[in-house]
This record gives sequence, structure tokens and C-alpha cells, in this order.
Amino acid sequence: MNKKKLLCFAIPLMLLGGCGDATVKKTDKQIESSETKKESKPETPNISKDSKEIAGTWGEDAENGFNIALIIHPDGIFEQYMDDTYPKKTDYVKGHWEYDSEAKILKLTNDIEFYQDGERKEDSVETLTFTVKHLQEDKLELEESETEELIKLQKR
Repeated sequence: MNKKKLLCFAIPLMLLGGCGDATVKKTDKQIESSETKKESKPETPNISKDSKEIAGTWGEDAENGFNIALIIHPDGIFEQYMDDTYPKKTDYVKGHWEYDSEAKILKLTNDIEFYQDGERKEDSVETLTFTVKHLQEDKLELEESETEELIKLQKR
């Protein structure tokens, strides 16, 4: 499996980290009236230009504790762990992130380290883009741009 396939698989589907119900296809959503949507969820998040609100350790609660899937450092670096492997770097991606506050787009580029099955891979650099759909305190929802999959994460 090449780096792009691992990233495409890892981030939207596993994001992150064997997330079970953490990803929801857009087509699987129930159709809601616009009134219900407004009541249940605030408008698109207003994130500052320095994006400090996105920084943190993200994952989901699981039977064996909290599964860390994505760490977004304030210095522009991210780490992503697959299949509940944190802190081991057996299936791991590290790179740079940036946030476009006007477009509400989060970009993750795997340009530092990439490990698959414990082996370091030296492939081409890939960038994945996500629309930040919702961010409120300890909850983050991202929509992967190509697949339109919705990823729901909690902050630790």
C-alpha cells in the first residue's frame, strides 16, 4: 500500500485510529429539516487565524480507554496514529498542517515521517484537505474533501 492510500485510508476512515462510528458517509445521514439542523448544531466554526483552537490531542473514547488518533501541535506539526497504536510508531504519519480560516479548510501534508507496519517508507508527499464542519470545545467534525466522509473526534 503506498503512502497516499495509507493516508487516505488512515485519516478519513481510521482517524482515525479504528474509530468505528467516527466516520459517517454523507449519503448515510438522515435528511433533516433546516430548522432541526439549526437547533442541533451551531453554524460553521469561527476559528481564529492562528488556529489555536484546532491544536490538541484528538481521538475517541473506547472500551480500553481513549484512542489517540490525531495530535495537532500548535507549531504546525501533526501526528496521526492508526489502529490504536499510540504511542508506537508502527503505523504512523507525521507532517505539517495548516488552516485556512476564510475557507475553513484544514490541510495535512505527510512530509516528515511515514511508517507502515513498523517500516519507514520513503514515498512522495501527499496532502489531504478537510472542511472543518464543527468545532466546539472538545468536539471536532471534519469532512474529507474527496470522499465527503464526516469524521467526528473528541479532544482529550
